[in-house]
Amino acid sequence: MLTCFGTVQAAMNTTLKKKKDEWGPQHRTLGKTKMEWMKLHKSTALLVAALVPARLGLRLVKEAPVRRPVLYFKHRSANYKQ
Repeated sequence: MLTCFGTVQAAMNTTLKKKKDEWGPQHRTLGKTKMEWMKLHKSTALLVAALVPARLGLRLVKEAPVRRPVLYFKHRSANYKQ
């Protein structure tokens, strides 16, 4: 989900810079263009849209795992406050 947000922010803040190629009159871009950022956004958004409902469905169907007993010193060290 962070990638979806980050790619949109990067696309909004990107400026297309071109530099002359030394081998000819063609121009090449430095970094990603706005279109490339939005393609990445679309790809990751489709993955998130497919995986989030599947994860929620599994979460609703499966029961929670059984809590295992923890050794006393591990419990105390986890709750230790300085």
